[in-house]
Amino acid sequence: MISRRLVSKVSKGLPFPQGTRNHREDDFDFEKILDHNRALEAQLTPALHSNELLEAQVSKELACLESEKETLATLEANAKTEAGLRSEAARRLHSLLQPQDGIMDIEGLKDDVGLSNGQHPSSLLPIMKLNHLQIQDDEHLQTLVKDLDGHVDSIQGNIRQVHGVVQAISKSKAAVQATLFDRLDNLQYDEVLLGN
Repeated sequence: MISRRLVSKVSKGLPFPQGTRNHREDDFDFEKILDHNRALEAQLTPALHSNELLEAQVSKELACLESEKETLATLEANAKTEAGLRSEAARRLHSLLQPQDGIMDIEGLKDDVGLSNGQHPSSLLPIMKLNHLQIQDDEHLQTLVKDLDGHVDSIQGNIRQVHGVVQAISKSKAAVQATLFDRLDNLQYDEVLLGN
């Protein structure tokens, strides 16, 4: 019975896997198969090499990431220490410089001079909150506040004088470059701009 089935299948034709090439004869040509394998290996070798290079680069980047994480942890620890030192310094301020409620907020300790919008620096807020009688009692403090106010006004005036100079310079530079580009060929343009 098994032999009959086998004979019938052979007579009908055994199923054979699909060929990988256009011509069925090429699947049975040993030399062509070897050439095809060599071509595939030639493609595989650079891919493996680039994979090794990528893995080496990934390991370098991971080592760099670990180093940066350690640096970040150190910076965060230093920032916490500095915040503690600043709050300690705020508690030791002279009584005239302390705010009315006696607690110096962190915003008052920032290094913001506030010259861009014409406001007084935030570090001077405690002085501005001083009672008028406290300033009148101390002539040295009055002159100090007046001098400081004069310096702030002078700095603001200097900033107003140079406001817009950077934009004007960049516009002039762009206009000169556009004119040179229109009048010179590429080689001359590169020589003028880059000094080649």
